[in-house]
Amino acid sequence: MSRIPSVITLGSFDGVHLGHRSILQEVVRQAKACGARPVALVFDYPPKLTQSAITQRQLLTTLKEKKDLLQKLGVRSIDVLTFDRRTASLTAEQFFEKVIVGKHHARMMVVGPRVAFGRDRGGKLSVLRALGRKQGVSIRIVPMIGPKDIAVSSSRIREALQKGDTDFAGKALGYAYFLSGEIVHGSHRGRLLGFPTVNVRVDEGKILPPGVFRVRIEGLGTQVMDGICNVGTRPTFASGEKSVSVEVYVLHRRLGPMYGRRVKVSFFQRLREEKRFSSPEALVRQIEKDVTRVKRFSYNSGE
Repeated sequence: MSRIPSVITLGSFDGVHLGHRSILQEVVRQAKACGARPVALVFDYPPKLTQSAITQRQLLTTLKEKKDLLQKLGVRSIDVLTFDRRTASLTAEQFFEKVIVGKHHARMMVVGPRVAFGRDRGGKLSVLRALGRKQGVSIRIVPMIGPKDIAVSSSRIREALQKGDTDFAGKALGYAYFLSGEIVHGSHRGRLLGFPTVNVRVDEGKILPPGVFRVRIEGLGTQVMDGICNVGTRPTFASGEKSVSVEVYVLHRRLGPMYGRRVKVSFFQRLREEKRFSSPEALVRQIEKDVTRVKRFSYNSGE
């Protein structure tokens, strides 16, 4: 590990939302000002969620997505932590001495006002300030921010997405919520209805917001394409089905076989809830209305 002094922060950073960004941007600014390394200590999986199975899909960002977002903000040094028994057993003082100072030679630590680390989350703000004074590490506090002065948190964004509220999620994240994954074979029912879809096997752990959405899809060619995405159980054809599928109908494009490609689907507007229609014909009429609505929105917004 480099002995160059660092400006450091610590957190789960799930979603790298607006509140996280204000902290991370301050880390980069302060590091640049004093010739130090900008460092983020990042948990691979949020400690608050470690009691739940990953198959419950609670993540805003996978570890790879999180790293990509951090690097785009200018954080070049990312130290990934795993919340295991060893990590959980360290007191705040032990963690500060061994990791913050001993491993990363921190000159400054940048945190939010709700900071808590170490065993039993004992490293709250007053404790951190005392440790900083003892070790000669400056502690800088960045206030939490959010849309219309609403405090942003990963928990609130997760709750919104689980209800299909991608509008709030996008405002709180500072970018459109997205899913990434591989194109796989589906039932090919959309093709029979006249609306062939791209079926996406989403990366493990990501929250799947329920409903029908206006989206944009990347990875099918050189351009970003408009589409309509259904996230749900296809109740018109599979009554009682529990597994959730992600299917995207791409507007303005005729696509050949693209199985195995990785794509990114970004969510911009929830059109409606998924529901069971009385017949395939009734579903087709609704999809036609959805397509008209999305085309009108794209035209009016100049997108």
